[in-house]
Amino acid sequence: MFEQATGTQAGPSPSQPKLTPRQDWGEAPDIGIFYGRQKELGALEKWITQDHCRVVALFGLGGMGKTTLVTKLAEQIQDEFEYVIWRSLRNVPSTMDILSDCIQFFSDQQPGDLPESVGQRISLLIDNLRNHRCLLILDNIESILQEGHRAGYYREGYETYGDLIRRVGETRHQSCLVLTTREKPGELASLEGETSPVRSLQLYGLDQKDGREMLQNRNLSGSEDAWTDLIHRYSGNPLALKIVSETVRELFSSNIADFLNEETAIFGGVYDILGQQFDRLSELEQDILYWLTIEREDVTLEDLREQIIRPISSRDLLEAVRSLVQRSLVETSPVGFTLQNVVMEFVTGRFIEQVYDEISTETILLFHSHALISAQAKDYVRQSQIRLILKPLVDWLQAQLGQEGTEDKLNKILAGLRETTNPQQPGYAGGNILNMLIYLGSDISNYDFSHLPVWQAYLRDVVLHDVNFAHADLTKSVFMETFGGIFSITFSPDGKLLAAGTTDNEIRVWQAADRKQLLICKGHTGWVRS
Repeated sequence: MFEQATGTQAGPSPSQPKLTPRQDWGEAPDIGIFYGRQKELGALEKWITQDHCRVVALFGLGGMGKTTLVTKLAEQIQDEFEYVIWRSLRNVPSTMDILSDCIQFFSDQQPGDLPESVGQRISLLIDNLRNHRCLLILDNIESILQEGHRAGYYREGYETYGDLIRRVGETRHQSCLVLTTREKPGELASLEGETSPVRSLQLYGLDQKDGREMLQNRNLSGSEDAWTDLIHRYSGNPLALKIVSETVRELFSSNIADFLNEETAIFGGVYDILGQQFDRLSELEQDILYWLTIEREDVTLEDLREQIIRPISSRDLLEAVRSLVQRSLVETSPVGFTLQNVVMEFVTGRFIEQVYDEISTETILLFHSHALISAQAKDYVRQSQIRLILKPLVDWLQAQLGQEGTEDKLNKILAGLRETTNPQQPGYAGGNILNMLIYLGSDISNYDFSHLPVWQAYLRDVVLHDVNFAHADLTKSVFMETFGGIFSITFSPDGKLLAAGTTDNEIRVWQAADRKQLLICKGHTGWVRS
């Protein structure tokens, strides 16, 4: 039963000294200067610190600044809590993983000590929320909700997030769960209310004063009416306004009225503006956006440098990233760089469209310079890459060409690589082809990847019998376990043993049937190429 407890729940006394919280800010952004939102901040702070709400949800359209507002809120009230933890659901981690993460943070329990069921872990989490005053923030809840259905329904396998929200909202404790989302989970509708310990706030756009203040350093020119029309046209959406301001500055000499008079410049809304902004980027800037989209989490400059195959100086890379930050297309955080969700969605779509066209015409550029998935990424990131990039691409190709037609296109591209590719030239096309064939469920026996770079191929648990990897470069690929790059792979004549020569100066031998490693030969003084 839902326990009605609004004013009776114990909270921190005003006379108590401020707490020194233990904090884990996860992927919370560095917000810098904060504009407006004082009314919303005041309401949220009152709900949490005075009314002791158990669940508070902030919802609204993408780009409205939900994550920024909650970050500012958490910074203001952090001293009211013993523990503060922030987690993003952008890459759809399982409920079990989130619960394990939070419980270990609150109680220092080891993973092996945690119960096996989701329900038991929720109970254990609530025990911690009851015994300590904790602030738990889950960002991007919409990532675990279904697309193409009515709002509030969970993706298959993520329904237990609903149990978590419901039980945290119904059960007495002294903590608060804060959610940000583009759409409300179904549980909120039945739990929330003006005097309930579960409440939600819809975030609308900035008003005229705050919107103009946010753009004051963009050096735009226009009458009062022009400024009013600009902010109104984009409903005060902070992200849209930042991107539009760059379009006004670069394409219309900073003149707002000229921009507003050019109806085709805004046709299609934010998506088209993002498209115009994207098309104006340098090739390197576009490459960086594609890589940030593929990686789907914070990336350092060194990470980017390792992924980009073209020769690039540290200065050029730094200037390109700085340019993207100035264009409001890239966000900075304490651990690196990433994209706002609306930008990531746009670039993901553009990437898939471009790669589809390249495969269809058998003329590859992005397909060679960028990986579809990162084989060495964390499991949940790689699964996100498969779901959001690889699967839509393969589905689109199959819808147009069928299974055999798709395989035929990939075979022709592979043949072209063997005819034209310099064996020493790095690239991702070979690995992309192999990953696509594996995802298609194709029979890859007798495929010839010899003398080719086969980067970022995910080969764990894949049967590779009669696949020719002689002198292939499998740098950054995952093959049963992580070790140096693989230069050659061969089977024994009876097919029972598999050997690989690596860049670690080793030869490794496995049983082909069960993939059990039998031995490692370490006598070589250089890379084992054959």
